[in-house]
Amino acid sequence: MDPLILLHLRDQPRRFNALRRLLPDVTQRMLTLQLRALEHHGVVSRTVFETVPPKVEYRLTERGLTLAPIIEAMEAWGSEHVAGSADTPASGALSADVDAGSAQASAPSRQASYGHRSRGAP
Repeated sequence: MDPLILLHLRDQPRRFNALRRLLPDVTQRMLTLQLRALEHHGVVSRTVFETVPPKVEYRLTERGLTLAPIIEAMEAWGSEHVAGSADTPASGALSADVDAGSAQASAPSRQASYGHRSRGAP
């Protein structure tokens, strides 16, 4: 998730709730933890404005801005490979493999259905 946070902070500072809206599948706690870690490593800065209600803004630091070429390369790769993945034959095979794996994972094992006794147990 760190790359997505960095992607959204690349062009402009953002408030916490704006980041939450941009990352709807991320919990508030996880976003907070990730932002704290990025701040700890000097990649993101946090500015608190003394207003009512309090306003907190996150932005990339100079150190964080050095990651921009990497973030842009990841974004380009994702646009090229993830968006077109439904058209490639390999993705269909991968999907079938994943579906088969899911079916196997959901089927109960003999050990689970018949119970398991450790050696020496009656």
